[in-house]
Amino acid sequence: MLQVEKRINGLAPKLHSGAVSAAAFEKLQQICASLAAADIPTALAYHVEMVAGPHGTENQMWLMGLKRLIDMVTKLQVTL
Repeated sequence: MLQVEKRINGLAPKLHSGAVSAAAFEKLQQICASLAAADIPTALAYHVEMVAGPHGTENQMWLMGLKRLIDMVTKLQVTL
């Protein structure tokens, strides 16, 4: 869990500084909405789109943390 938190914490400064593109932010919102609706397959599909997209490399650390979080939600069968 600590590693997930460490990786996800890299997202906050990028959001506050505007370093996350509008397209990536939109996908992130879609992932959050999918997780809130307990729609894990859709959240994973959006995650794959983000990783494969043009900003996947520069956001690699927090995207990896996000993937682990989605995996944890799946395994624990919790809703956010």
